[in-house]
Amino acid sequence: EKFYEKKKWEDVAEDLSYQSDFQIHQICEKYRSTKKFLLSEDLALDEDLALESGKCRILDKLLPKIIEKGDKLLIFSQFTSMLDILEVYMRIRGYAYKRLDGSTPVMERQEMINEFNNDDDLFAEDRCHRMGQKKEVFVTKLISKDTVEAEDRCHRMGQKKEVFVTKLISKDTVEMESKDKLK
Repeated sequence: EKFYEKKKWEDVAEDLSYQSDFQIHQICEKYRSTKKFLLSEDLALDEDLALESGKCRILDKLLPKIIEKGDKLLIFSQFTSMLDILEVYMRIRGYAYKRLDGSTPVMERQEMINEFNNDDDLFAEDRCHRMGQKKEVFVTKLISKDTVEAEDRCHRMGQKKEVFVTKLISKDTVEMESKDKLK
């Protein structure tokens, strides 16, 4: 009998109660041992639900305009869980992207930055902005010291294109609390 098979259902239920539906869905897709817990096809979590967030709806309006103008986009997030959702969003919408976060190996980062400067869009955590790359458009969801520093990098010397900063802050969230504390 394997360790996870000895777990009490109450403990598992408690652990899962701290996870979002999206995170539980990801766990079930990733680990074969949990496949039996996936809901039947008609009750399964629809990936399109990830696109129902306010941020995704705003991106649905912003991205076509950004692409039409030939601008580039950097999406910064304080939370990798939001980047997970945005990855699903980009895949479903058919957008090319690169994701750079704290788990990206250092040796791959410069290669990704070079690719971004030549091609695709790039996701990055606020804390990964310290690379001095060119940024034409910058979208953030949380105001923090790291975000302000990342925003400053967007306006670095030598930047030829105008930089637009759009902050996507959801009502009644930790984002609002952070914004209010920084005022």
